[in-house]
Formats: sequence, C-alpha cells, structure tokens
Amino acid sequence: MDEGEKRSIEDKADEQERKRGRKPGLTDSEREARNMELIRDRLRGQSWPYIAEKHGLQPITCQRVFEQWREENKSTYQGRDPLAIVHSMLDRLESWVEQLAEVADSSVVDATKIAAINAQVGTLTRTAELLQACGILPHDLGVLRVQLDVQSLAVKLVTTLNEQGASVELKQAILEALKTEAAALPSGANGDG
Repeated sequence: MDEGEKRSIEDKADEQERKRGRKPGLTDSEREARNMELIRDRLRGQSWPYIAEKHGLQPITCQRVFEQWREENKSTYQGRDPLAIVHSMLDRLESWVEQLAEVADSSVVDATKIAAINAQVGTLTRTAELLQACGILPHDLGVLRVQLDVQSLAVKLVTTLNEQGASVELKQAILEALKTEAAALPSGANGDG
C-alpha cells in the first residue's frame, strides 16, 4: 500500500477544504466567529495578506467575506433616523460621564480607564464629524429639533385627515406641498447636511 492509499477519507476531505481556502472542520458558528474576527482585523487596518495568513485563507477569500459583510451592512447609517443616531451618541456620552464620575469617586486613580474613556469620546466625536461630512447628520444638529417638530406635525395631520375621511388625492397633494416646503428650507434644516 503506498502513501496515497493510507490516507483516510477525512484527510482527503480536509485537504480539499484547504485547497478551497476553508479551514477543515469549522462549524457554521465557528466560521461566523472567524469571519467577524477577519472583518474586525480589516476595519483595524490590517492588510489582506496579513489577514489571510492569520486566518489560513486566501486573500481573495478574505476580501469576499469583507465585501459580503459590507454589502449586508451598507445601510447601517444610511436611511437611519438622524435623531436616533444622536440619541444613541448621547446615551453613550452619558454612560462615559458616569464611568468618569465613578473613577473620580474611587480612592484609586485608574489612568488607563480614563484614557480609554477619553479615546472612546474622541472616536465618537470623529464619527459624528464623518456622519456630518457625508450628509447623514446635518452640520447644525439644532435643525434636528425642527425635523422632529415637522414629523410630529405630519403625524397629527395625517391622523386628522384619516379621521375626517380625506381622499387619497387630498393627502397626496398635502404631502407634496410639505415636501416642496421642506426643499425650500435653508441647507441643513431638512436634514441634508
């Protein structure tokens, strides 16, 4: 019996998996965890060759995993309510303020924790600036209050129109008039940045 005949079917299957760029024996959950780590590595600025070697994959496979993730998550901010984004950022800032207060209240000064919180605040600030630069958040966040008032008014208007049995044509005409007015607002007041 030669060397090729001594190998088991499992050994041959594992070799085929390696040729296709997949680690042998990974379950779906293990593969998902590996892919998330791969994505985190790329988001941290690691090169494709480094990531491929680290995860035992081909660079093109790593790029496909990342592009698939990006496609599935492309609307993470786009299409989200700017007010919801701002509320989330405010919640995080409040949490960090509380953490800093706890550190200040303790007898032991934890410089590492303070530095980490400050780094998070800086990152959040840069995130907000990026969201503003690409038009997802307006440059003047005060205009979000105007947006909130307009949304509230629109809901009340539609509710009243429905209660009064207004025709579909009338509702559409009113919505078009409101859209025209919103377009005439100064830049940034309608959420465009």
